[in-house]
Amino acid sequence: MGESLAVRRQEDGGDKVENAGNAWLKPSLYKDEETPAPLEPKGAARAAVEIRRSTEKRTSAPLKPKGAAPDEQQNHQSPPVRRNPNGEIVHKTAEEGIGLRPSLYKSAAITRVREVLEGLEARDREGEVLTAVRHFPAREAEWADFPEWVSEDLRAAYAAKGIRRLYSHQALAAEEVHAGKNVVVVTPTASGKTLCYNLAVLDAVLKNADTRALYLFPTKALAQDQLAELYDLNQRLENRFGVFTYDGDTPGDARKAIREKGHIVLANPDMLHTGILPHHTRWTRLFENLKYIVIDELHTYRGVFGSHLCNVL
Repeated sequence: MGESLAVRRQEDGGDKVENAGNAWLKPSLYKDEETPAPLEPKGAARAAVEIRRSTEKRTSAPLKPKGAAPDEQQNHQSPPVRRNPNGEIVHKTAEEGIGLRPSLYKSAAITRVREVLEGLEARDREGEVLTAVRHFPAREAEWADFPEWVSEDLRAAYAAKGIRRLYSHQALAAEEVHAGKNVVVVTPTASGKTLCYNLAVLDAVLKNADTRALYLFPTKALAQDQLAELYDLNQRLENRFGVFTYDGDTPGDARKAIREKGHIVLANPDMLHTGILPHHTRWTRLFENLKYIVIDELHTYRGVFGSHLCNVL
């Protein structure tokens, strides 16, 4: 209602009156005076102003729980941090209300997952929903040192990220890639597959600036995730290599720079088919020095999509 009453005319004098906050003012008043005198509205305008004023009074004051003591009213939005006798912060789970240290969150989550699966198994008596449920016990990590051929700068960059040793499968895969063999890495989610190929690729680029690599991802979102990882490493290495995404969103003026300066080009199969191979003469520097091709999420290339990728490669 306030919007519709933004401009009105006084009923008695006929002068144009405009809305300024909660009062109706003549233009001459707020042009000539620093602090204009408000004019009381009439009729419907007065009712609208009173409603607005009462609403502002209700919403301006913070809500307080009824019956709370003065101290509780001041601190009800910021409860004190709970600590155990050792001084460690104690958190609380939403379901059970049990105080847990952050280190125990993982075991609590696993327990919850098991409860959900057991409930599904109990309801799925005919086996129509669940095909199989298998429990794989946790295993101790198997560690390995960085290969001797990895440059000191690259080791230091990974050490700054908190990676001072490799998992055994990372070290094995990196050795095979470095030796020039075709490698397929099949490990669980979040097991560090990216480092399996990045280690050999980045080491080769740092030792030979002409080395080129092409990374293919089924989606642009996955390419952006990898770009963030490589960008972080490049910052730690003082920008010693070029890494770029090349997809349908890449501006035209940036594509030439990518062709010339991109040591690692992140693309997808569609862009390789329609944007790179038809213009291969412009990508001479990439193809002449192409040493590594990485195909991420290999299991997604099935059916017609998989056969198309096979033909493109």
